[in-house]
Amino acid sequence: MKPVIHHAVYGTFADWETGHATAHLRSERFHREPGGYAVVTVGPSTDPVVSMGGLRVTPDLALDRLTPEGSGLLILPGADLWDSGDELAPFARKAREFLDAWFRLFGRSDASAFEVLMAA
Repeated sequence: MKPVIHHAVYGTFADWETGHATAHLRSERFHREPGGYAVVTVGPSTDPVVSMGGLRVTPDLALDRLTPEGSGLLILPGADLWDSGDELAPFARKAREFLDAWFRLFGRSDASAFEVLMAA
């Protein structure tokens, strides 16, 4: 089974921001270990969302089902909604949950790299 990368999708997400990253994560090119990654989309629910560019995406997973365990990365693209209220606050809280879990996973040896992120 391929390692999993989680890509958040929500109304007005900036669909162009993560295209290069997801394409190369999924591909087997330029990876030390063959196989690439599985990209799983995560939305507020599993109802379709529409990006800034008008792409309709049906998330693979609802945010409330996402946990840091088994995830190699959580990608949060930009969106108009980040600047217009608290609709995306659950995604920010989930990102904090991921940071907290990864901090515990990597421990104090990598603490300096995480201290900047933890202060965010």
